[in-house]
Amino acid sequence: LQNDEVVFEEYWDEHDTAATSNSFSSAKSVITLLTQIAVQDGYIASWDDPVTDYIPEYEIPEGVATPTLRHLSTMTAGLQFDENYKNPFNKTAKLYYSDDVVATALGIPPGKFETGTQWEYQSACTQLLTIALSRAIGESVSSFANRELFAKVGFEVPATWHLDRSGGFELGYCCLNAAVRDFAKLGMLVSNHGYVDSNAVIDSAFIFDAQVGYKSPYYGHSFWIYPDVEARNYSFRGLNGQLIIILPDFDMIIMRVGEKAGDRYEGDFRSIGRELIKQAERWNAN
Repeated sequence: LQNDEVVFEEYWDEHDTAATSNSFSSAKSVITLLTQIAVQDGYIASWDDPVTDYIPEYEIPEGVATPTLRHLSTMTAGLQFDENYKNPFNKTAKLYYSDDVVATALGIPPGKFETGTQWEYQSACTQLLTIALSRAIGESVSSFANRELFAKVGFEVPATWHLDRSGGFELGYCCLNAAVRDFAKLGMLVSNHGYVDSNAVIDSAFIFDAQVGYKSPYYGHSFWIYPDVEARNYSFRGLNGQLIIILPDFDMIIMRVGEKAGDRYEGDFRSIGRELIKQAERWNAN
């Protein structure tokens, strides 16, 4: 999209405008946007609230600082958790396959490093943030998202979240299923500084903060940044090349979803984003 208009769109195989696709970790950015809405609506007092304000049973080891909601969103909580997609017995797999993701996440304490001092990508951070969000709003994250975000940006195809079991809890760190054009509307929301037409959905100041690196030049408030390319950028990003890239200087949004990253990028799906940004730079120059 450029200037909020579709300038190029293509689908392959059985996919079309009505098909839904799995966001994988692009959902992390969505959880952060929903948490900001909860802050704006008064359900959450501040991003700097300790997570135990909302999850009092979450046990913090003695001598370890309690992570705040901001630490969870920026991946600086220092949880005792290793992100690994290849070991079927590690905590990442347990978080994904658990039939009680709340209990599994609450069993992952902080203490790997001093809270707030380092950055480490940890899906458990977003899952804890999802639990805190649900406790704060007093309803499911899915229902809150449908009413307070998806309806306001104009989703056309019903979106669903993977649950840990039938009628269970959302896997907030991944696995939001939505149509490509609807994902693009989330990109338009943040590209337009949190506005849909003249209606403010997300505070503009937060949109700016979210795209600034926080203890890492590559990651802000659950948004990825490619600092090694010339064009200003920030993005929703998920496994296997799920991307919503926002390029403010070009007033452009690039969407890419798929079941796989493709043979060219196998094992390095991050390269897709860099390549797409370079193509956008050439497109804009012409």
